[in-house]
Amino acid sequence: MKIEVFNVKGLRVEDDFGYLGFVKRKLTLLPLTDSAAGYTVGLKEAANKFSTAVDELDKVLEPARNLPSTKEATQKDEDRDKAWNAFRRIAKATKGHPNKEIADFAVKTEEIFLRYGDMMPLAQQEETARIDNLIQDLKALDTTKMTQAGFTPFLTDLEQKQTAYVTISDTQSSEHGHRMVGVIKQKRTEADAAYRRLVETVNALVVVNGETAYKEFVLDLNGRIDQNKAMLANRRTVAEKKKKPADPKDPKDPKQPKDPKTPDQPKDPKTPEKPKDPKQPEKPGGGAGEQPKKPDEKPKDPKKPDDGNPDIKLPEE
Repeated sequence: MKIEVFNVKGLRVEDDFGYLGFVKRKLTLLPLTDSAAGYTVGLKEAANKFSTAVDELDKVLEPARNLPSTKEATQKDEDRDKAWNAFRRIAKATKGHPNKEIADFAVKTEEIFLRYGDMMPLAQQEETARIDNLIQDLKALDTTKMTQAGFTPFLTDLEQKQTAYVTISDTQSSEHGHRMVGVIKQKRTEADAAYRRLVETVNALVVVNGETAYKEFVLDLNGRIDQNKAMLANRRTVAEKKKKPADPKDPKDPKQPKDPKTPDQPKDPKTPEKPKDPKQPEKPGGGAGEQPKKPDEKPKDPKKPDDGNPDIKLPEE
C-alpha cells in the first residue's frame, strides 16, 4: 500500500489549492506526536513544511477570491445547479405520464441523469465537465419525443445556464492568469514541492514500519486522487470533442452516363446489275449462216461434174 502517484501540476490553481487543503486537513491521521506508533522526526518535519506552504498559498489567493468575476461565477454556478435540478425532477415526475411512449422516454432521460450522478457537491470545474457531457447525451435523444414530453425548454435552459457559467469562468481564469505570473505561481510551486516531499516520506515509512500507522491517511488521499483523475479525464474528453472536426459531407453521387446513341442502320447494299448475255461465238466456216459440213459426208469428186442429174450417161462411140 502507498499513496498513488499524482501530478498536481495538471490541476488548475483553484483545484490544486482545494486538493492541498484537503491533504492538510487529513494530517491529523498521521502519527505526529513523539509517543505515537510510526512517528519519526522526518515525518513531522515534512508535515509542518507542507502545512506552512499551503497557508502561504492561501494568503496570496485571498485577493483573487474577491475579484468581481469570482463572485459572478459563483452566482452563475448556482443558476446552473437550479436548471440541472429542475430538469432532473421533471424527468423523474414524467415517468408516470399516461402516454406510454412519453413515460418510456422519461425513463430513458432519467437514466442519463443517474449516470452522471449528483452535481451539487462537485467542484465547479468538475461540474462543468460533467454537465457538458450530460447535455451532449440529452441532445442525442429523439428531438420529437423530447418536445412531446415537454423537456425541450428545460434542456434549452440548462444549456444556456452552462454557457453563461463557462463564459464568466473564462474571464475569471484570465484574471487569475495575470496574477499567476507573479507571487501566486511562486507560492503554488513551493506548496506542490512540499506535497511531493510529504508523499515520499509517508510511502517510505509504509515500507519500513508497515502500513498500520499510515493506512487511514493513505486510503483517504487515494480516494481523492481518484476523483481528481476522473475530473481531468472528463476535461480531456470535452476538449477532444470540441477539437473534433465535423463529419465530412457525403460525396455526391456520380452522374449517370448518358445512353449511347443508337448506331445508324447500314444502308441496304445495291442489288448488283444482272450481267449481260455473252455474245454468241461465230460459226465455223467464216461466213455467217454457213453450216459446217458433217464429218461423215464424203467430199465431191472434183473430176466429176455435178450437173445435178442423178442418171449416169455413157459416152457415145
